[in-house]
Amino acid sequence: MSGAIALQFEDWESAWATATSGWHNWHLSHVNTNLKDNIEFLTDGKKACKILVPFCGKTLDLLWLVENGHHAIGVELIQKAVDDFFQENKISFKVKTVDGYQCFEAFDGKLTIFVGDYFKLSSLLIGGKVDGIWDCNALGALVPNDWDRHLKTSLELLDPSHGRILIQAFLYDDKAHPEGPPCSVSEEELKRRLGSEYEVELLSKRSDEVARKRFRFELSWLYVCLTGIKRKLSA
Repeated sequence: MSGAIALQFEDWESAWATATSGWHNWHLSHVNTNLKDNIEFLTDGKKACKILVPFCGKTLDLLWLVENGHHAIGVELIQKAVDDFFQENKISFKVKTVDGYQCFEAFDGKLTIFVGDYFKLSSLLIGGKVDGIWDCNALGALVPNDWDRHLKTSLELLDPSHGRILIQAFLYDDKAHPEGPPCSVSEEELKRRLGSEYEVELLSKRSDEVARKRFRFELSWLYVCLTGIKRKLSA
């Protein structure tokens, strides 16, 4: 997808400030069913897990995770998205500055949102490794040249012994339409980039005509794919 254009901070900021329609305004008014239906995979059946949500925007998935006993950690580049989240859901919070990030806390520390660059996040900053990462259209929001960096950051934040990643992404004919993002993310490409150390499993694949029609560019077909990632067990 050589034709995909990397977006700058100003592009994201403008999209949130103007509520521009199109690919960058995919916020759901409900909890993502892919998360709800696959929480057992993400947590490996464990209770009270620490779940990281990169590029979280103002997703209601954060609240659902907290309501189900988990510690949700969001990371978002744009301040307005986080402000909207707390205002629209009428949530009280505390805020402090930590290592250049604005850190918002609510529900007695069960919800934390960091405003800043995901690539610079460290496990020390977020209080240790996480049990799971809910990557909902975050990877595909980046151009492929940034995918290795994104995956490397996620894996560095993930507990190596039992951590899991759940990736939701779009799949379409990127040879005919290389204009993303959102970029097309295939299971094969994830396997190639992650190598033999990780298990990459396609958990679901469904056609989505509503999503297809919301793209900036014409697509003849589009799937929403859910992929599970975990480290392979040692022999």
